[in-house]
Amino acid sequence: MTRDAMPFSKQEASTDMFKCGKCKQRKCTYYQMQTRSAHEPLTTFVSCVHCGNHWRF
Repeated sequence: MTRDAMPFSKQEASTDMFKCGKCKQRKCTYYQMQTRSAHEPLTTFVSCVHCGNHWRF
């Protein structure tokens, strides 16, 4: 199996580390994924549990 064909399982975690810019609540879920080259940092995807707003950094 090549590295490109490896299965991906998204594991989300709940946290209060992030503040939603839309509703200002802190209950969010997030996961990290390598979206660029291997020498670049991971991209973090965050979703607000209250309003459904989502963002990445």
